[in-house]
Amino acid sequence: MTQTDSSILAFDEQLVLDAAIEELTTTSAGMVTVAAVAKRAGVAVEDVRRTWPNQPELLTAALMHYGQRRLSIPDTGSLRGDLLGYARRFADEMNSQAGRRLLDALLVTPKDWDVTGWRTAFVAARNALTAAALQRSVDRGELRPDVDPVRVVDLLLAGLRVPLHLYDRPISDADCVFAVDTLLNGVRPKD
Repeated sequence: MTQTDSSILAFDEQLVLDAAIEELTTTSAGMVTVAAVAKRAGVAVEDVRRTWPNQPELLTAALMHYGQRRLSIPDTGSLRGDLLGYARRFADEMNSQAGRRLLDALLVTPKDWDVTGWRTAFVAARNALTAAALQRSVDRGELRPDVDPVRVVDLLLAGLRVPLHLYDRPISDADCVFAVDTLLNGVRPKD
């Protein structure tokens, strides 16, 4: 395979992963099919299945790709800055129509799309990225080493989803600041 062939393949994969996210914004996770994603991406189903043999693997890859591109935890030099930057990215994404639909589509039980255990793989990969990002704060002495970084992010995101799901309103910057500051009061080292 030449360098050009390799870059075309990477572009096609990104195109398919983006199409999978777009498909998720139009239906529930359990209803997304490899064929529908291939059609949306304008590629052959067989080409998609060579990389992702089934729907759970395709959705897992698409969600990881989406998260890494749009919802990664920034490195601002401080725990508060990192979490606030992450909260604001999450708010920007979830306040959009597509982001809201994506979030709604993901509010499913594991049986809806975990026929081969790939939901577990998605959660494990997401948690590994979260832990690595927050390890910087442990290294700086801003986060106690005994605090589970995954739970920190889970609590932050749970608090940010309340305006969307309970009150049916966008996440405001004040929501982001309040959620981060309230959370930090519980995880900072004791003086």
